[in-house]
Amino acid sequence: MATIISQVKKEDLEGMANVLWEMSNLKNRTRIAGLSHVGNLERYHEKRSMFVIGIRDEVLGYIEIEKQITKEGNLEIKRIYVEPRARGNHLGSLLVSHVETIAKEMGATAAVYRCHNSNKRALNFFARLGYETESKIFGYHALQKQVRI
Repeated sequence: MATIISQVKKEDLEGMANVLWEMSNLKNRTRIAGLSHVGNLERYHEKRSMFVIGIRDEVLGYIEIEKQITKEGNLEIKRIYVEPRARGNHLGSLLVSHVETIAKEMGATAAVYRCHNSNKRALNFFARLGYETESKIFGYHALQKQVRI
């Protein structure tokens, strides 16, 4: 059973938004739904990259990152999602590892993910991957992992 990670191309964003709409929960649907407007697709593609993970031809998860490194030298992970039925198969770990490799290649010093204090699943997930809380601001944790020493 081959696991494949691929970058979503600009011309595939609209179709991917529909796939993600079907697979995501309601909270994520409102954010992803904005991709279905052509103007939003253009702006999205200028700023962010999306990678999907799947087995065979089925998309089971995705990760979004900023295309630019921050002035602090960080590559920001904006969103990550794995289908509930596919969790526990290390797909999320594979996505994050893929992004960490990209961060190194881009010259970033760290990968960063921000999430709300109440998102225990994400806090625990990123802690298992070696991320540490860099800061806490307005109820959000900034989780960070060094990717280059």
